[in-house]
Amino acid sequence: MTLTQTLAIGDIRLSALRDGELSFVPSQFPDAPPDEVDGLMLQAGVSSLPSAINAYLIQVAGRTTLVDCGPRDLFGPGAGRLHTALAECGVAAADIDRIVITHLHGDHIAGAVDASGDAVFGNAELCVHQADHDHYTSDINRARAPDASRRGFDLARQVIDAYGARYTTYTDNTDFGHGVFAMPLPGHTPGHAGLRLDSGGDAVLLVADIVHCQLLQLGRPEWGTVFDVDRDRAAATRARLLDQLASERVLFSGSHFERHPLGYLVRGLQGYRFEALGD
Repeated sequence: MTLTQTLAIGDIRLSALRDGELSFVPSQFPDAPPDEVDGLMLQAGVSSLPSAINAYLIQVAGRTTLVDCGPRDLFGPGAGRLHTALAECGVAAADIDRIVITHLHGDHIAGAVDASGDAVFGNAELCVHQADHDHYTSDINRARAPDASRRGFDLARQVIDAYGARYTTYTDNTDFGHGVFAMPLPGHTPGHAGLRLDSGGDAVLLVADIVHCQLLQLGRPEWGTVFDVDRDRAAATRARLLDQLASERVLFSGSHFERHPLGYLVRGLQGYRFEALGD
């Protein structure tokens, strides 16, 4: 099974990298009425809520940028295939010269370091949104967080420390050059961001964790997750972006979209449905 999907966006070569699969449970979507979730799962014929973990490779003008690093071994044997996917693209860890992190959650950053906490990508600059940096390096925020969430703060600091002088921050709408731009999508985390690739009259949006589970959140964008730092703001951002994607019919990909993760959003009887590129 191939782990990559590659296409040209003008001068940009974009590859979606399938790191692995995972599943959620209904309790992780606290805004969703259990009976409605049960009905959707029954209709889909699933016993858990399917999802995936995607990263991205951007190659343009001699630069090789990795977008997110996957969870390494933290999510079990169903994930952690990032380097196999990179190899399908003919790319090794040493070839990566920049990593753009969409937000500082473990399934996006753990793969930036090995089990000892050392940097995996020895030639790469690591770029994180300033608002996420501020949030996850705050001792006050860590102390206020539930015990289970504190491990995420510690992992974020470990990753930041591992890259040392090669660690930088970006802000809303940062221009990374050659048609690659940051796109603010706050709520899931304070600095949660996507990327817009714009070259040769073509465009694609990488929308990070705007949706965690297609089965639930495309039909009901107001249903947030326990992983959202600010669920209300995340829901408002999701509603706005999904409307934009459908209205403009722009090609996009999400970090947790299943199967072929590049495609288009189409309005349905309730909410939206995803039309995968290649289906």
